[in-house]
Amino acid sequence: MNTIHKYQPSGRFGLLGLVIAPLTALAAGVGLAYVYQFLIELIPFIYINILLTVLFGVCIGVAAGFALRIGQCRNSMIAIFVAITGGVAGVGAGHQFAYMHKMVEYDDAAAAAAKVDPEDVWEPLTLERYLQWRVDSGWSIGKSNSTSTDLSGVTVYVIWAIEALVVCGAAAAMARMMCLRPYCEDCEAWLQQKTLGVIPSVNPGPLEQAVKAGDLVGAMTPTQVAGSPQRLTYTLAHCPQCEKTMFLSGKFEWDEIKGKKKERKSKVLVEHVAVKPEQVDALMQTIANPTQPVAPPAQVRAPLPGPGQLKPVKVPLPGKKL
Repeated sequence: MNTIHKYQPSGRFGLLGLVIAPLTALAAGVGLAYVYQFLIELIPFIYINILLTVLFGVCIGVAAGFALRIGQCRNSMIAIFVAITGGVAGVGAGHQFAYMHKMVEYDDAAAAAAKVDPEDVWEPLTLERYLQWRVDSGWSIGKSNSTSTDLSGVTVYVIWAIEALVVCGAAAAMARMMCLRPYCEDCEAWLQQKTLGVIPSVNPGPLEQAVKAGDLVGAMTPTQVAGSPQRLTYTLAHCPQCEKTMFLSGKFEWDEIKGKKKERKSKVLVEHVAVKPEQVDALMQTIANPTQPVAPPAQVRAPLPGPGQLKPVKVPLPGKKL
């Protein structure tokens, strides 16, 4: 095996996953919807609300992903469907909880008004009336009444649709990612991840060329060069039962200083490529006994011309020809 072969999920799934995964996604969506809606109503900052919306979807996706992994699901379409189901349930439950909260306030206000004037009877606040009230009132964005912007009418429906898309999209992306991790079809087990080691001062050029050429051995033969800020981290996904199914990943990392801040950058070399146990052993030997960094080739400058080697150049004066 000297060529690069990436992991490809089989698309199979277990019947247990088809039962527990949708139920888990629905439970997570409905259960987290109360906390989500409470924080949305409590926090008036739009940027924090956007982060809460994304986090709400991610949590639903994680719950669905764990259930799918228990059910041995390696099918991305099933993962997306289950996560979207939980996301839709969560968004709907959020509106329901908001309606129930407003209905309590409405009933208290109606009871207080009836005490003052027994003939002042308010109509019951139905879900339809509540939604119409939300559309008509909308939201006000701004620091003061003079500079605020009112969002109501059709804009409210648009915002609700965007909210649902964000929640369902984040949930689907997270659940799909968890189901597409390497899996051993022979042992019917998910692979475990471990770090093999880090090689400092690595020369990325030959490694990237080897990956482009599909050369697995070249991608596993790092060389070092003095002064290189990049380090290479190899990680291995391996089957805990047979120890034969293995997939290697490699990632470059380096630090960049911008002003007074240090930022960590990274770039993927390979991700989940199939390797043999003996190839992993050879890589471990390389990591344990790295080669000495080679100094970069010095730039050779052309010698300066000696006396008598410079030829005079005539420069024409303005208005005259040579």
